[in-house]
Amino acid sequence: MLNKITLSFVLILLSIGLSYSQNGTGTIKGTILDESGEPLPFVNVTLKQNGNLKTGATTDFDGNF
Repeated sequence: MLNKITLSFVLILLSIGLSYSQNGTGTIKGTILDESGEPLPFVNVTLKQNGNLKTGATTDFDGNF
């Protein structure tokens, strides 16, 4: 009986840990503008985590990425 309770507790803890470690598949959207509010076309945008490049994109003609 005690083994079943212990096993259940361990499985619950593992499932909680795994649910927090999933990578998200979100999106980041935006527009790059200069000081006058005009869009900047063909600008490189990068996303870094701890100094490491994760992903990147280039803005379109209207400055959107």
